[in-house]
Amino acid sequence: MCQPLIFSDESEAASKGLVFSEVHPKEEAFIIGNVSSSAIDLKGCEITDGKGSLTFVGSLVLQPGCTITVSDGEFDHDGVCILFSDPLLEKRKNFILADSGDELLLYSNGLADSVCWGKSKGTEGWYGDPAVCSSGNYLLRIGERDTDRPADWIETKRGWSTLSVPSEGFDALVSPFSFPESEGIPLLAEILSAGRSIDASIYLLTSPDLVSAMCQTAKNGVKIRVLAEGTPLGTDISTEIGLLKTLSDAGAEVRLINPEGCSDYRFLYLHSKYIVIDGKTTIVTSENWTKSNLGDGGNRGWGIVASSAELAGYFEGVFENDFSLEYGDVVPFREAYPNAKTVTNFSVNEVPEYIKKEVRAKVFPVFSPDDSFSALRTFIRSAEVRVYAEQMDLGSTMADSAGDTPIGWLADAAEYGVDVRFILDTSQSNGETHQNFVNQISNATFVKAIGVSGTEKFDLIHNKGVIADDKVWVGSVNWTANSLLRNREAALIVDSPYVAEYFASLFKEDFGNNLYTAEEEGLEITAVRVSTHAGPMMMLSVNGPNDSEYEWDTGDGIVRRTSDNHILLKLPAPGAYTASVRISGTDLSCTFDYCVDGEENRLLALLVNDYTLSALIILVVGILVAVIHRRDPPQRSINQTRYR
Repeated sequence: MCQPLIFSDESEAASKGLVFSEVHPKEEAFIIGNVSSSAIDLKGCEITDGKGSLTFVGSLVLQPGCTITVSDGEFDHDGVCILFSDPLLEKRKNFILADSGDELLLYSNGLADSVCWGKSKGTEGWYGDPAVCSSGNYLLRIGERDTDRPADWIETKRGWSTLSVPSEGFDALVSPFSFPESEGIPLLAEILSAGRSIDASIYLLTSPDLVSAMCQTAKNGVKIRVLAEGTPLGTDISTEIGLLKTLSDAGAEVRLINPEGCSDYRFLYLHSKYIVIDGKTTIVTSENWTKSNLGDGGNRGWGIVASSAELAGYFEGVFENDFSLEYGDVVPFREAYPNAKTVTNFSVNEVPEYIKKEVRAKVFPVFSPDDSFSALRTFIRSAEVRVYAEQMDLGSTMADSAGDTPIGWLADAAEYGVDVRFILDTSQSNGETHQNFVNQISNATFVKAIGVSGTEKFDLIHNKGVIADDKVWVGSVNWTANSLLRNREAALIVDSPYVAEYFASLFKEDFGNNLYTAEEEGLEITAVRVSTHAGPMMMLSVNGPNDSEYEWDTGDGIVRRTSDNHILLKLPAPGAYTASVRISGTDLSCTFDYCVDGEENRLLALLVNDYTLSALIILVVGILVAVIHRRDPPQRSINQTRYR
């Protein structure tokens, strides 16, 4: 089979000659390619796995740029294939490719090429760790040069796309938004603006408003295609089935991937959350399109609207691949649920006015299982100033701070002096495990890691976002082995100071007050005189975290402890006092002097001492609550589009 296997480096191609281009351990097959500019007779070439061997004993000429498949039996292939039992081959000993890990060596006038994978201990002519190849998958050469390293290969399987992050990216107009603040309005507004086509790839769709918006556009002649996960993990999809039936009845072409009973699947889960509108607008979110996320409430998540025909075309290529029926893991919705009932009794809210703020940026698409692992590694390692990561999930295999893992990459960045902050959700059933991960990261690295179990603003952190300097990663990719290596996931890297600051301000709000911020900013005490029916009292508050234990000394020599950052005491007798507070188990403390005026029973500051951790007295009557609103960064060169 002729393929473009000529190496870009002609001098290397001349010296190389033959290389492996694919290795299929499960099918006991491999493909050899001629990357030179001359024909090569395979007679005398030997292939060995270190135990057995196959040797070409007859003449077989391989033309430049062409390949030949060598297989032990039936194998789905194109072009020329020769079996192990063919008279042209002499088989010696036990030649079997192990799924769990093995090696292949190709000899043609000496060692021509080698490759090893899985649990292999390495082999002659190979450098570095074995290539990654899970059971049932195969190895595909992707490098333009043969370096005899894992970077030459990608793990794939039939039906996977084999994409890599485009080095130049795409120029786009981008608009960031967040959940729950946006209530999904940017997504709904863009759907309602569609004039030609909508293609959506989604893990979970239970929003009546979104389905209603799609049905409205379908009535206007918009072609709609939806690919949804057929068996979301631990989820009752009865509501989703009714909504997808409603979409189907409205004229949308709805398909399910991994339907109930499917055993031969390409992706463990279709976990992506993206939509392409009119071949020019792409929306990527970390959030599923559920009733809560596209309404009042929901999770913490991020989203990007990107306008670029080139980017949309890139996503369309992935969608077409995944939407295809030829691989046996995708079925039409009506075939999977022939008796589903249309939802008719849901109420639809009118989409509020939406003002889209756009800024020009470079965007880079990322997909799992194609390249998200290597792309995330490169993304984090590119940071010189800051890395902020906010994650819903962290798998045990990705939590090793000393390994080739996301946490390892964070730890390395922090070691080099980058400001690295990490938020991990602890609100779900795995909350204790996640908190243990946070503790390990905090104790073993310079990463500033915290666990968050929901806030007044959102139920849980469902985000999978990362900020590296002025770049942002937004998408569906959790930090688990399945998400990075086995699921279909989608993300966007956006290179824009504006977008980075937009999400950084949200991240800092979620990061909140904790021991790290107390160390950075210093402690400040606020003293407030409170009038009560029992007489005047004094409220001391400190700007430290609420979930710490505090040791207070108000000047009377008695140490009092509280489990939060304030204490209410009877106003002391007239006189001068020195008060102090310390966060238990730390060196963080502050102190200040104050006095009580006997004539008017007033609380007065005598002196604000000049300590490293400053002290502050604020004289007020009653309790004051300050609400600090986040401010958007300066808006320069921003286009605004108003929708209704």
